[in-house]
Amino acid sequence: MNGITNRQAALRVVLIYCLFGIGWILLSDTLVRLLVTDPDLRYTVSLFKGWLYVAFTALLLFLLVRHELKLLEAAEDRIRQFSSLLEDSSQPFAVGYPDGLIGLHNRAFQELVGYTSEELARIQWATELTPSEWWLIEQAALDELNRTGQPVQYKKEYRHKSGRRVPVQVFVHRKMRDDGSLHYYYAFVNDISELKRREEELQRARIAAEVAAQAKTIFLQTMSHELRTPLNGIIGATQLLADEPLSHDGREYLEMARQSARNLTALIADILDMADIESNALVLVDQPLHLPELLDSLEQLYRYGADRKGLTLSFSIDGAVPEAVLADRNRLAQVLASLLSNACKFSEQGAVVVTVAYDKLPEGGILLFTVRDEGIGISAEQQAGIFELFTQADGSTTRVHGGTGLGLALCKRLVELMGGRIWIESASGEGTTVRFTLPVRQDKA
Repeated sequence: MNGITNRQAALRVVLIYCLFGIGWILLSDTLVRLLVTDPDLRYTVSLFKGWLYVAFTALLLFLLVRHELKLLEAAEDRIRQFSSLLEDSSQPFAVGYPDGLIGLHNRAFQELVGYTSEELARIQWATELTPSEWWLIEQAALDELNRTGQPVQYKKEYRHKSGRRVPVQVFVHRKMRDDGSLHYYYAFVNDISELKRREEELQRARIAAEVAAQAKTIFLQTMSHELRTPLNGIIGATQLLADEPLSHDGREYLEMARQSARNLTALIADILDMADIESNALVLVDQPLHLPELLDSLEQLYRYGADRKGLTLSFSIDGAVPEAVLADRNRLAQVLASLLSNACKFSEQGAVVVTVAYDKLPEGGILLFTVRDEGIGISAEQQAGIFELFTQADGSTTRVHGGTGLGLALCKRLVELMGGRIWIESASGEGTTVRFTLPVRQDKA
């Protein structure tokens, strides 16, 4: 840098000196003839013209050299300041030449690779400092830099003097000569050892979580089978017992046992479905779905319980809803059944209303399902976590109405898995409205 600056300063001085000399030769005689009319005086001036040239030249050279020295001092001061900042910086920095040698670098870079400045001067940055498995990656990055002229950023490793690997992220640019040839590369380096360690820890934790989730799913599937087998026996036995003559109290006890068995079977199915969703094992199967038929089956399923509580149960489908759509019938029925069960469970009077609307899109459309009841309602504070696992609006409702708080959480995950969105509108003592959307394609068959 100093050599280039000194040569430029010397060239400027020589150029100005030559221009002044040429100007003096061309213009001095003309100026003497124009300004001095007396021949004797003109002769005297001509005799001293050479001395005047020497005097003016000496003065000019003095002024030029003093000016250039000030410029050089200022440039060297800036270079010293920059070098000091670079040396004291915690950001590793190094210059690499096309022949593979390392040039200017700071103390942070020495600490990063473990070599002294004298040792780095003899080390090839492209081969000795960089492990061989990174050569192609680094060469591709430098080729991109030379092709586009834009800085490149890439990850690699340095080989520390101790032999260990140091993962780094490198930001590289280049400096070109005036003739367009490459002078050197310069790089700012970030030590990403800590980041790499955290990534590896996260990777290990992710693998462990996946293994644990898989083990949990296998356990639940096994336990589901082991629990369902005796439950099916209990349900079958209660069905057979229902055909026998029983007293009024005995039949009530039998119905309680049958209902408890059915509830336990449904709970086991919900837990298994939740485990499948969390482990990404639940697969949706789109098939032709006839909505009126689905709603009729749900009405038949919940009509008896609603009538026993004195509830009015009604279903309506907007005329714009297609006759048949493509969707996962079983999962949609599971969500609607859970919402209907809650609506009937938490309502002591009034109506439970299910409506279906449709918003047509260029390709397919969106179904909007609404389940509204006039039950106990949910306060705004209690709604915040209503879709979380094992959460209920009020712990007391568990004792009064039963339940585990799993149903709405499962509904939310199933709706989101089908590409929809679910939300709740309610106020304490004013009933509850649950809405959810479901993107569908129209069945053209």
